[in-house]
Amino acid sequence: MKTINHHRRGFLGCTFKAEKQNVKVKEVYLNASFFKQEDTIYSIQNEPIESMYQLEAIIKKYHAGDSLDITVVRNEKYISHNCILYEYPRESSSLFDIEYDSFIYKNLFIELLITKPNDNDFVLFLLQGIDCSTIDTPLLSKNTYRDLMYSLSNFGIPTVRVELFGNGDSDGYKCGKYGFNDIIDLYDAAMHHVIASGKKLILFGYSIGALMVPSLVNRNRESVLAAIIFDTMIFGPKDYFVKNKIRQDILRGIPKDKIMYNARTFDSFIEIVLDGKHSINDIVKQNPQYSTYVEHGLFAGHDTNYYHELSEIDFLSGCKSISLPLLLLIGSRDCAIDFKQHLFFFDSISSTESDIIHKEVFSIDHSFRNETGSIDSECIKCICDFIFEIVMKHIPFDGGRA
Repeated sequence: MKTINHHRRGFLGCTFKAEKQNVKVKEVYLNASFFKQEDTIYSIQNEPIESMYQLEAIIKKYHAGDSLDITVVRNEKYISHNCILYEYPRESSSLFDIEYDSFIYKNLFIELLITKPNDNDFVLFLLQGIDCSTIDTPLLSKNTYRDLMYSLSNFGIPTVRVELFGNGDSDGYKCGKYGFNDIIDLYDAAMHHVIASGKKLILFGYSIGALMVPSLVNRNRESVLAAIIFDTMIFGPKDYFVKNKIRQDILRGIPKDKIMYNARTFDSFIEIVLDGKHSINDIVKQNPQYSTYVEHGLFAGHDTNYYHELSEIDFLSGCKSISLPLLLLIGSRDCAIDFKQHLFFFDSISSTESDIIHKEVFSIDHSFRNETGSIDSECIKCICDFIFEIVMKHIPFDGGRA
């Protein structure tokens, strides 16, 4: 899986954040950058900027060395400048190799990130949750998917992450415009790309991503060795969206009484959205109190696309039908899951073929972090032990660095 003609997106030397109808500079990373923190991006190439997606889509049209005419608002003054694009930084590690790979899917360039602590014939293949966030995050000090994959690679596990539509270097519309089955099809194509290089796969279904496991296993049965399932959705989609909103409020440090009020209003917001009679924009215009859910990304645009597709999934039957070794992980510190329901659900799966089902409970939250805020080492060891046991039964394992 070597990188071939991987076109890296441009970089203006800073990151951005959305604030209502504006996009502002969040952090500045290069001394040579024209930008300053809290600058408001007024226009790029004479096109007024109104959203993060619009800004990112414009920048992705250009590459390192290209120049852009940019106007910002700084201290109530309009300042224009011709900015030269740099290449976006890449992830790196001193402990293992990281490769940027890519393939073409339906005429779209799709990016893969591969951690390679060795040159084994298997990889752990991540199926991310319902969020549409990028998996390519070299500038962030903390990122759940990256930190989890790095922790596993530190123990010799090679991993693959797929950049979903429109994120990072991947082409496509904004990720939120795609449905659940669209994402499954993309993962299936990415799996074929990895399998073609001679690799066997162990699937890691993270949260909603776990619901994709049965379908993807059935499409690639000869190449999937096992699957790991973590804190997935086992109740109705509406309940999941509301509880996920509570989780986000807690992560943002909102007081408990405010969270409960938010949960009630979010519940009514979900009811209107899922009714399907009005667009989200129209709902927010008519009900300004709901605007915060859209502004802070707490209601992903693809939730309504996902809702009906998720309602049709019989995940329990799907897990029972694939007859593969499964590691079922539950985080007891995750406020957005019903812990007892998860235990009952996982017991229902393991009651059929207990010899290939492993169930483990850890005191971790939804980001695999324990009470200290660190990726939990015991949970990582459990995952690695499961993988080593599976792999050693099927293919030779080289625990050393390539």
